[in-house]
Amino acid sequence: MSNIAYIRDIASLEQLRIAIARFCEESENQLNAIDSKLQTRIGNLKSLESQFQRIIEHANDELRYANNSLSYCESNTYEDDEGNATYPDCDYERDNVYDCKKRLDVAEQNYSAFRREIRNLEISIAEYQNPKIKYKTLIQFEKEAATNSLKQLINGAEDYLSVSSPLENGFSNGLGFAEAIAKIDPTMIIATTVGVAEIIVMSMFSFLGLGGSLFRVSNKSKKGLVTTTYSEKGTEHICSELKIEKRETGNIGKIVSVNIPSSLQNEKIGKHLVNNLEAICRANDCKEISGWANSSNVAFYQGLNYQTRNEIKETGAEVFKPLESNFFWSQNKAKAAFENLDNAAFIKSNKLGKQVVNPLNVISPDEMNDEKFWQQHGENQNRYFDLIEKYDKCNQELQNGKTIDQIRKEDMWVANAYDVFHGSEPIRLLKSGDYYRIDSNGRHRVAASQMYYMHTGKIIPIMAVVFEKK
Repeated sequence: MSNIAYIRDIASLEQLRIAIARFCEESENQLNAIDSKLQTRIGNLKSLESQFQRIIEHANDELRYANNSLSYCESNTYEDDEGNATYPDCDYERDNVYDCKKRLDVAEQNYSAFRREIRNLEISIAEYQNPKIKYKTLIQFEKEAATNSLKQLINGAEDYLSVSSPLENGFSNGLGFAEAIAKIDPTMIIATTVGVAEIIVMSMFSFLGLGGSLFRVSNKSKKGLVTTTYSEKGTEHICSELKIEKRETGNIGKIVSVNIPSSLQNEKIGKHLVNNLEAICRANDCKEISGWANSSNVAFYQGLNYQTRNEIKETGAEVFKPLESNFFWSQNKAKAAFENLDNAAFIKSNKLGKQVVNPLNVISPDEMNDEKFWQQHGENQNRYFDLIEKYDKCNQELQNGKTIDQIRKEDMWVANAYDVFHGSEPIRLLKSGDYYRIDSNGRHRVAASQMYYMHTGKIIPIMAVVFEKK
């Protein structure tokens, strides 16, 4: 089967481009419709909750009245003329109490079953989010890649057709497009879209500048190149570029450029931009990050623990830092561990109690790449990073022999960080093998621990209540 495409009608290519774009848009609309139906289902179920509660309240009232009637009946014991105790017949009242208890038990069981249905539906919706986000991202990527490639192909075909004579003969004889162009200009390279392995990119990264102001940059990936941009007054500045190279020995992050916008020159954000690139590399299991630095910038990278090699005197050197990350690998293993497990597997589970867990072995919350996720409790990403640092500091001081009360007197916020992980609302995890999935509480704490690792390379073990399927 030939792998050469023949161009016979440019108009049909334009129709194909429009059809692909429309198909992608309809697919996104279908996803939105599914989301709407799921939320409606949840809303309808929750609206019934008050009915179940009223039934339980009514059953409790009936039981209370039945117990009062029984007590009143039994209190009517009296002595006859001969001094013998005579007990009233309270069988009806006793039967009524028994029946009321049964009705209350049934009402409570129905309510429990109703709550389980809601919880299972919420778990199913949560599990659906991850493939939905991936599918939606794939749709958007394919739409952009396919429509742009077709547009370039259409424009190129129109340009070459306008040359007329040399190409007209080629096309009339059924000559392939690449062959026809090669006949006119054998040196021309035909660019095509190349499939690139999935790259994990944290779309948003925030940091504090030298003056304490909060800045945000955006990361976008295309064809293996991650571009970091900063928007200011409607203008987008390219701050850095990173290329992820897939090699047999492991992934490598190559720093293509680091450029600080003129308005941020005094904010000392260079280290934050490099930190952002390192985080992307760790998220993609890069064994190393490297790049070329001019002689004037070598000291800057050395201050960030980079080493040098291939130095050229008075010119510059290649700077590099070993990373040895396995975040992507751990996430794949964790997802595989839960791949064939449905919610029913954990309905009856063994409570293992509080355990120390490596956050890299927990499936990441789907929303951790969404800025709104970090703002849900009036916080931001930096505040969560600060929480993880203080939690780590508290654990170190506890290991050095201090008590939590001593730490609280010295630094209340460090002790509070410990309370967040050990308090009344601990992280709840489901366990499968050596890996975990968030059950209910703890999405932000798990995400913060994982993001902290990606930005610093330091693993902070977290405390969680763990449930394992029987």
